[in-house]
Amino acid sequence: VVYYADDGSLSQEGLHFLTEVEKLLAEEGGRPHWGKYYDEERYNWREIYPQWDAFRALRSQLDPQGRLGNDYITPLFD
Repeated sequence: VVYYADDGSLSQEGLHFLTEVEKLLAEEGGRPHWGKYYDEERYNWREIYPQWDAFRALRSQLDPQGRLGNDYITPLFD
């Protein structure tokens, strides 16, 4: 799904549309794009990414100080 506005804005109608589409995609096991807005509460990461726990362990091993994380991504793995 692509949403485009010439001025880069997101109208209320556009936001409503994208929210409804995301609900449908999440219910069907869709995976959000990590670089786009999504509601993380809609997703069960372990279900849609079968290697979730292995990735978390490897991430912790390779980046024990969390230097490659940020305020956005770090809470997903905690």
